[in-house]
Amino acid sequence: MGLFVGLMLVMILYNLFVYITVQDINYLYYIIYLLFICIAQTSIQGYTFKYIWPECPLLSRYGIFIFAPAATISAIFFINNFLQTAVYLRFIYKTLHLVVVIFVISIVFSLMKFYNIAYNLINIGTFLSTVLTFISGFIIYKKGKDSAKYFIFGWSFLLIGALVYSLKEMGVLPHNYYTSHSIMIGSALETILLSFALADKINTYKKERLEAIQAKEKMLAEKNKSLEAKVAFRTQKLKRTVADLIATQSQLVHAEKMAALGQLTAGIAHEINNPLNYMTQSVTILEEDFTDLKKITKKYDALLHKIPEDEKLFSAIKKHKQSTREIDTVYTDIEDSLRVISEGIEKTANISKGLTTYSRMDSTAYKRVSVEKNLEATIQLLKHEFNAKDILLERDYARPSKKVDCNPGQLNQVFTNLLNNAIYAIKHREKPSEKGCIRIITQVNPNYFVVTIRDNGMGMSAKTLSKIYDPFFTTKDVGEGTGLGLSISYGIIRNHQGSIQVDSTLNKGTSFRISLPISFQKNTQSNEEND
Repeated sequence: MGLFVGLMLVMILYNLFVYITVQDINYLYYIIYLLFICIAQTSIQGYTFKYIWPECPLLSRYGIFIFAPAATISAIFFINNFLQTAVYLRFIYKTLHLVVVIFVISIVFSLMKFYNIAYNLINIGTFLSTVLTFISGFIIYKKGKDSAKYFIFGWSFLLIGALVYSLKEMGVLPHNYYTSHSIMIGSALETILLSFALADKINTYKKERLEAIQAKEKMLAEKNKSLEAKVAFRTQKLKRTVADLIATQSQLVHAEKMAALGQLTAGIAHEINNPLNYMTQSVTILEEDFTDLKKITKKYDALLHKIPEDEKLFSAIKKHKQSTREIDTVYTDIEDSLRVISEGIEKTANISKGLTTYSRMDSTAYKRVSVEKNLEATIQLLKHEFNAKDILLERDYARPSKKVDCNPGQLNQVFTNLLNNAIYAIKHREKPSEKGCIRIITQVNPNYFVVTIRDNGMGMSAKTLSKIYDPFFTTKDVGEGTGLGLSISYGIIRNHQGSIQVDSTLNKGTSFRISLPISFQKNTQSNEEND
């Protein structure tokens, strides 16, 4: 015991001197570890109570249950820092912290006088920490850290000593001089070798530091030779690049607007032409019917004048009726044609009304409007796309709904972008197993109005999802998209103090969820839009 305590004191003073000199935290952890391991071993043998605190039996009673865990806990902190397990072995780093928790629990049980439980926990924690530490040193040595070889060699003695002592306590090995002092013997040898490991670590650190400084000085010397010329060259290049980007951005924004305008014009032409065709056909039928009606009327007038003079006129009238369409049929055709014309005119009026709602693009005008009406206006303009691609459109609107403070035109632009993307995604599906479908859902929360646009299109990968709001990013073919639609939509929703979220699965579909505050304070007009 005298040799052991003397060795521990020498190593504590030596490492304390080195720590004061180099200020390496590893030495401080190691000093604390040596101090606690020395106190723990002397407490086990009863020397601390006999020579250091003979007037404190309470400390002597609990000392072994406090100093032994404290020694191992300080060793774990030293090991994690020395071997850098947080960098190289994250799992073992976390597991060693779990072992620290086991030791803390053992201290708590000892203070509660559950000595057997506390003692078993200390043995388990010592066994686990020793084995994990040895494995960590071996793995890190394999990764090229030479300082770990002293660590492995030194820790092997402690590992053997701890295993012998634990097996002795478990009754596997007999109680004798060597098994009772196995941890003390292993600790003494391990202490000397770990000091060598620390010294080697400092030498390695100095060498790496010197090499890094030399490499850095060389690199800086080489860079300084061409830095000034590169700065001037890159400044000019950057100016040209910025000018090109500004010009390209303007062109792309213009192209996006023109593409949207083209789609809008095509939609309007398609939707207005259908009712106009109905009206044109009906007008043609009306003209024919009115021609027949004129002929019948003229014939009847001529015959009526001759009735008093010629009794044979009745047979002539009857014959004429048989050869000419019935007047009631003519009237029916006229009524049907008028009804068709009326429906066509009404549909054209609805399209015009939707176009009026859609075209309110004043960027500073915020009004309280019905989001569903804006959605319907956008759907009306894209209706021909749904029909052409054979896409089923489902609506699930909130009841009752609420009006929202927003810019209607900008909101329509967002809906148009999202619906166009959904149509494109459905069109470009690979081997579709079901009919293309777009579902629009609205929900009313206490402070937010939520619009969800969901499709069963081709979906997006995680890599694509991470870039969808980046300006100029697009997965569409050349000429089909500029990559500004979702970027502009994201900006519009942010300007409305709202949020836009996306959930997508490749080859299954995509769902966009827009949350808009019901009350928007900035630039909000108090008047409500009634239509």
